[in-house]
Amino acid sequence: MQGKYSADLFVKRAQSIFKVQQSGSDNKPWFTYLSFQSVHDPLQVPHTYKQNVCHYRDKARYYYSAMVSSLDHSVDQVVKSLKETGQYENTIIVVTTDNGGAVKVGGNNMPLKGTKGTLYEGGTRAIGFIHSPLLKKVGYTSPNLMHAVDWLPTLMAAIGRPGSALSATDGVDQWQALSTGSSDQPRTELVYNIKEKPFMAAIRVGHHKLIWGSRTDKNIWFPANEEVYSTLSCNNTMRTRSQASSLDIRQRRPVLVPVRGTDTMDMLNLGIDPDQDYWDEEEELERLQEIEGLREEFIEDDNKEQDEQQEEEVSQEEPEATLSRKRRGLRWKRWRNRRQLGWKARQQRRGRKKNKGSSGSKNGQANKNQPGNKNKNKNTKKNKKKGGGNKKGGGKKNKNIDIPNKHGVKVRSWGDALLFDLAADPNEKVDLAKDNPEIVELLKQRAIAHYLDLRPRHVPEDSPLGDPVRWGGYYGPGWCDYRTIDLD
Repeated sequence: MQGKYSADLFVKRAQSIFKVQQSGSDNKPWFTYLSFQSVHDPLQVPHTYKQNVCHYRDKARYYYSAMVSSLDHSVDQVVKSLKETGQYENTIIVVTTDNGGAVKVGGNNMPLKGTKGTLYEGGTRAIGFIHSPLLKKVGYTSPNLMHAVDWLPTLMAAIGRPGSALSATDGVDQWQALSTGSSDQPRTELVYNIKEKPFMAAIRVGHHKLIWGSRTDKNIWFPANEEVYSTLSCNNTMRTRSQASSLDIRQRRPVLVPVRGTDTMDMLNLGIDPDQDYWDEEEELERLQEIEGLREEFIEDDNKEQDEQQEEEVSQEEPEATLSRKRRGLRWKRWRNRRQLGWKARQQRRGRKKNKGSSGSKNGQANKNQPGNKNKNKNTKKNKKKGGGNKKGGGKKNKNIDIPNKHGVKVRSWGDALLFDLAADPNEKVDLAKDNPEIVELLKQRAIAHYLDLRPRHVPEDSPLGDPVRWGGYYGPGWCDYRTIDLD
């Protein structure tokens, strides 16, 4: 509906569902999934809510905070409606999110590391709470490890049907532990994500967390930009807001100043797409991984040729023509890999020069007369004579491995591993990988076990069947039958 704030529309729809359930006579359990579009970009909020938060100099943070105020109001309306329809006492309310905040559009994850789209706690650890008169213990924070897939079996157990969520094969029932505050830990392992291109995996077992493979540049802590225009005004806002009655909130009575005419909609256009930023970064990591794969293949071919030359010196049983064909085939393959590798490397260098400008000595060329270069070249030649990357030689052993998968997905590891103790270091400041190789290996094996079931990527092309013209002004799924709906 044009000109309507989506949160208001969703609340009204939920209220109508509650009334229908109230008039029903079957007394069956019901479930409503109320997925607000806030707090999320685009940054849009009714003007009134901006007056309920401090006026930050960072506009994105200012609008984002106002949207949180709006969300609070929406949740309050939902709870009020449940009470009015007499269903509150027998209802379980779960409020949660799907990822960390996007710092580029005003989100804040401090003191956790990272942002939305990363495998650090700031990108994956979601806040949430359960509110219900049915809870036996309230007012506490649960230390339990919980994944989104646990909600289905947990809620089914809450309505007296434990074990009936047959589709939730990865989920764990946590109702008893959460409702009673029990010290039991139903879940001890959690997979954050596993991906083949670019290769990345993160898994937690107990209090240890492993991040393996591709890592984002957003591996830092992002402080919230909350510098205010006026400290006095901010303090007054916070004090008045804490004293506001529930009626003030429900009727959108402003905290400091009267509403300017009607409740207008304020919008902030940042001109960015934070999701595109994540996609671009993953494409770059995938490209680097592909280059590394070509380099590995080249080294393997080089080692194979050396092995065959050694075998040729030991045994001359095969005809000379057969050996020549083998050598020609290997040389052609090496030439092809060198060409592909060189092209990829040139593209990479051009991209760096275009974005950052060339660095180093004059004309972007390394100084051949720098100390250590000659010795380095000599050592390289010596190593090559000794066998280079040969199995019995002195070359560097390749750390990347092929990972089995039963659905035909080609998975090869790439990159190093980080290890954190989240019990002692929830903000992921200290990497323990070098000092605990046995724990790293244990968690890698657990990740490999999950890779076995990884399904092939399926990203269908955009379909015109999802055009908003066909769906009453909104994007539709496109791959199912559609029908025009009346929004009046």
